[in-house]
Amino acid sequence: MQQPPDTIINSVSTDTTSATPKGQHHNGAQRMEEIDIEQEQIKKNVIQRMKRIEGQIRGIQRMIDEGKECEDILVQVRAARSALQSASRLILKRYLLKCHIESLRNSEDPTEPLDKVIDVLSHYVES
Repeated sequence: MQQPPDTIINSVSTDTTSATPKGQHHNGAQRMEEIDIEQEQIKKNVIQRMKRIEGQIRGIQRMIDEGKECEDILVQVRAARSALQSASRLILKRYLLKCHIESLRNSEDPTEPLDKVIDVLSHYVES
């Protein structure tokens, strides 16, 4: 059974307090392991979504070939576009969890990772 996109996004929790007993804090290694697990879940989720979107696009092509009503085709195009937007949000989240953290670790210039995040977010918002 498919879950609605918001359910899937919310099922990948960023809450770190629930796994830690009250009064205790995560150490850096534990948190990094949780982030690695979360970003891997996001990766799998995005791949599943992309396969579904691929099927939607093929269906749209078939509708065009068969001469289906333009309104029906546009409904499917809107659905595919919405699915791509949802996948894009997850890809952005994965970027922040994985790529940005790696950039912070490996950069000698402390402003470089921030500049890169601003650039990525700017391009995402513009699209």
